[in-house]
Amino acid sequence: MSGAPANTSSKQTITNEPSTFVRPYLSALFRNSQNTAAKGYSGFRGDRIEGFSDDERTVHRGVRDIHRQGERPELGWGMGQNKDSVALSQEAAGMGRGVGQFDQEAFDRYSSPYFENVLDIQKRNARQEALMAQSAIGARQAMQGGYGSMRHGVLQAELGRSTQQGLADIDAKGHQQAWENALAAHGKDQQAQIAGGELVLSSGDALRDAASQAMDFADIQQAQAFDRLAALEASGMSQRDMAQAVRDMAYADFIEQRDWRRNQLSWLSSIIGGFPMPSNSTQTSSQPGPSVAGQAAGVAALGLGLWGATR
Repeated sequence: MSGAPANTSSKQTITNEPSTFVRPYLSALFRNSQNTAAKGYSGFRGDRIEGFSDDERTVHRGVRDIHRQGERPELGWGMGQNKDSVALSQEAAGMGRGVGQFDQEAFDRYSSPYFENVLDIQKRNARQEALMAQSAIGARQAMQGGYGSMRHGVLQAELGRSTQQGLADIDAKGHQQAWENALAAHGKDQQAQIAGGELVLSSGDALRDAASQAMDFADIQQAQAFDRLAALEASGMSQRDMAQAVRDMAYADFIEQRDWRRNQLSWLSSIIGGFPMPSNSTQTSSQPGPSVAGQAAGVAALGLGLWGATR
């Protein structure tokens, strides 16, 4: 009985290693990279953000002060004057309408309450004169022997008609004069009312102009205040921008110093990686011996053979 056949398979290994020229640089690069990675984090100790400048803080306080002041007092005063101006305009319009047209009611209001008494006196005097004329006619007719005659009657009738006409004329002229006097008084009152209305209206216009000037003055004052604040804010912002640029530059310098070694390693790595990488190749081959099971079987077979030979 023979043993199992030995395993005749072989194993081949190929190893590529950097050349001795490049190997020191790669070792130094790896060692420095390990040291760089092992270093702890070092944060930036300065402030990254520049705060508001003094001028900007002054602007902020100025805006708050204007807000706390509320409505400008000139605006309130101007609104009150405008309201008074409207009231005066309405009053002036009412004064112009207050006189009205000249009618019977206006005549009764403006005419003298005594003009009728004056007319009564004039008519009484006219009647007395008529009586005196009538007596004179009677006396003349009596002296001429014609008293009671037709001529006497005609003269009496003529005297009566002339007397009535005179009384009517007195009444008409009196009323006409009273009417004209009342109309003149009405006209004067109307002119006075119109003049007063114009004066009141001009007063209202003056109030409105003053109110407009006050409100315009308030607007100009506030606009000028905001213009000054805007100029101061622009100055403060330019100061803050410059200070922020200094902080940004300091932070950029910190980053550059912090990452300088790492950037150098990256730069060196890129240089090494950019060149052809010569390498040494090593090839080894091996043939394994019999397996443990095969060896055991061989030993068993050898023992059996020896035992049979001794028999």
